[in-house]
Amino acid sequence: MDLFGSFALVLAFVYAVYAFVGGIAAILARHPLLVKSTRQAGIASCCLIFLATFSLEYLFFSDNFSIAYVVSHSNRDLSTFYKIAALWSGQEGSLLFWSFLLAIYVFSVLTYRNKNGELMPYVGVVMAGVQIFFLTLNNFVASPFKALATPAANGALEYVARADGNGLTPLLQYPEMVIHPPNLYSDGRVYGIYDTVCVCAGCPPRTLPGREVDSPDAQVDDDRLDVPVLRNHAGRALGVRGARMGRLLGLGPGRKRLIPTGSCSCF
Repeated sequence: MDLFGSFALVLAFVYAVYAFVGGIAAILARHPLLVKSTRQAGIASCCLIFLATFSLEYLFFSDNFSIAYVVSHSNRDLSTFYKIAALWSGQEGSLLFWSFLLAIYVFSVLTYRNKNGELMPYVGVVMAGVQIFFLTLNNFVASPFKALATPAANGALEYVARADGNGLTPLLQYPEMVIHPPNLYSDGRVYGIYDTVCVCAGCPPRTLPGREVDSPDAQVDDDRLDVPVLRNHAGRALGVRGARMGRLLGLGPGRKRLIPTGSCSCF
C-alpha cells in the first residue's frame, strides 16, 4: 500500500503539471478539446491525491510499522480517533493533508457546471499551479511514504519493520487539537479558491476558446461571483465609498475587483 500511495502522488504530480502547462496552451490556442483535456487532468490529479491520502490512513489502521511516518506518529494502542488525526500530526502528513483539502475544493470547482465557463481555463491554471507546489513537497521534499531501512553488510539497504511505533505526541491527544487543524486548513483553502475565481473574474474580458471575441455573450459577468452581503458589510465597516477604492478592494461598487474578500482571507 505504501508503493501504491507513493505512485499515486507521483502520478498526481504529472497530471497537475499537464493541467498547468496544457491549460496555458489552451488559453493561448483557444482550443475546446485542449480545455476539456486539461480539466480532466485536474480532476484525475485530485482523485489520485484522494487515493494517496486514504492509502496513508490505511497504513495507520493496519499498523504498518515499516513506514517511517507511521512509526513516528502511531502505535498499536492508539485509539481509532487519534489514528485519523495522526495523518496531520507531522510535517509530511500535514503537507499531504493540505493537498487533500485543496484537492477537495479543486475537484468541486472543476466538476461544477456553472454559467461562467469562460473563467474555468484561467482558474484551472492557477489551481494547478498551487497543486504543483504542494505535490512537489509531497513527492520530493517530505514524502510520508518513506520506508524504514538499515544498511546491510554489503552496503545495500535492507527494509525493516518495527514491532510497534513511538505513538502520537501526548500534546496532540486532545479532541480540540484533532479538530483545530482541519478547520484552520479548510478556511485557508476555501478563501484561496474563492480569491482565485474572483481575481480571474477581475481580469480583462475573456472568451471561451473557439468563440468570437466580439460575441455579445462572450464577456464574463463577474458580478455573479460576488458575495454581496459579505462585501457590503465589509465595505461599510471600512468606510469604503470611492469607486476606485471599491474596485481595488472588492468592497464597494465596481465590476472589476482585484483583491476580493481580502479581509476574510487575512482573518
